[in-house]
Amino acid sequence: MPRLPTPGCSWPLCPERAAREGFCAKHFQERSDLANQAQRGGSALLPSGGTGRWGLIRRMQLAKEPLCREHMKESIAVVATNVDHVVPRAMGGGDEETNLQSLCDEHKKLKDKEERMLRRTRC
Repeated sequence: MPRLPTPGCSWPLCPERAAREGFCAKHFQERSDLANQAQRGGSALLPSGGTGRWGLIRRMQLAKEPLCREHMKESIAVVATNVDHVVPRAMGGGDEETNLQSLCDEHKKLKDKEERMLRRTRC
């Protein structure tokens, strides 16, 4: 029976074939390194402009989901530049992967405005 082809690497725009856990060897190692640094609370300045744990979380989220989630609902590809908490931290949300979404500047500003309005009406 013929074997199915190996799926591609899950890293955005990587043309290589997946070797381990959905990533090519290079990106599997990079993803592991980022995860290890995040767990240790790494503090090196990152290319994303962030420092420490949040900078690593942000970089991993944007690598995993490089396009704006709201635009993708409309089948429009717009590069995400922000990482947003679905449930804001002020309302009990955490930094878990399931509570993060990548957004463009436009959608981040809209969501922030909605959250500010919601907080004002709750006080």
